[in-house]
Amino acid sequence: MTPTPSHDPGCQSNNHAFGFGCRESAFGSLYSDTLRLHAPTTAVAIPDTKTEFFSDFQPYLYWTSSEAVKHSQGYRTFSFNTGWAGSNVTKHDMYVLPMLEGNPFHTAAPNRKGLHAGGDGETVYSASANVTWLADGDLAKAKTFGVSGISADGSMSHATALEWIAAMNKAGWLGQKHWQLPPGGKCGGFGCSTDPLAQLYYAGLALLQGQPVVATPRTTLHGFENIQPYLYWSCAGTTLTAPCHGSPSPGFQWSFSFGNGFQGTDLTQNQLYVVPEYPR
Repeated sequence: MTPTPSHDPGCQSNNHAFGFGCRESAFGSLYSDTLRLHAPTTAVAIPDTKTEFFSDFQPYLYWTSSEAVKHSQGYRTFSFNTGWAGSNVTKHDMYVLPMLEGNPFHTAAPNRKGLHAGGDGETVYSASANVTWLADGDLAKAKTFGVSGISADGSMSHATALEWIAAMNKAGWLGQKHWQLPPGGKCGGFGCSTDPLAQLYYAGLALLQGQPVVATPRTTLHGFENIQPYLYWSCAGTTLTAPCHGSPSPGFQWSFSFGNGFQGTDLTQNQLYVVPEYPR
């Protein structure tokens, strides 16, 4: 794996190798210098694709409204790339799928199970969870409601997500003023079904662990093929060319996102992508 030094003066976290702007790691250099990308630009844009009754779902992380167990870890998040329920710091850029409690549009659900398209085509009712989803998995890409700080691909920080939801309610989107970020469950890892996003992934969309909600198109970027706009494993190293050694903290290892250029850490039980590196 590619090494990540523990200090990087370009990072937003004041010299520690965490956040946006990191360039001293192998992946940070690849993202910024070789691919010539600027955070939070994704390496590969995902085309608007239909998924059941949804459109424009992103195979990446989505915000919830629930704080992580440890305040320093930010907020609970859910991955529509792998089905992983975890936590991420607030300055990361992620996507938002707003929901409403109950069935305010009175969508017909004869079996009281599964997903049902709203008559307006803009909502999806989950009878099993008794929540109504916005059918557009990335509405913020086209509709900012006047909120700044939203990336061109619709991703945003958690603070911006809260501001965007508030603006959405002020506008009365689809005649509703009670849109919210979905709550996060109390369990973590794979297979959790205690929160609405996990229930949507595993039960509503019938996705399996490690299965992206939509496929990433095959691309070639500066000689690199099939880059995934998601998280890749890295490892602890003293320099860019040093061998892997140790870990940033017990149970964690370095990671880098080609979905937005964010360098961070992840639990080693998580499933991320890998780019092999020839030993020097």
